[in-house]
Amino acid sequence: MSRISLRVALTSLLVLHAALLWAQVPDAPFGSTPAADGTTFRVWAPFVDSVSVIIAERGATTPLLKESGHADDDLIWREDQAVVTA
Repeated sequence: MSRISLRVALTSLLVLHAALLWAQVPDAPFGSTPAADGTTFRVWAPFVDSVSVIIAERGATTPLLKESGHADDDLIWREDQAVVTA
């Protein structure tokens, strides 16, 4: 393989890798996201069995659920709560 062919192949791999990374950017932000109808809690926590938030107004622990569409080593947890101020 010539140096030019190798350079083209490596450049193509880098572009493909960058495209794959860009494709994995989440549609929704992480953290708490307030809206008119409530608040969404969303976190990335790949190596845990459960995630919860404590909502001070309610004084209770609220578990987050695994968001579908992610591999087991790339877990995103989410919960939508009605009318919670962040």
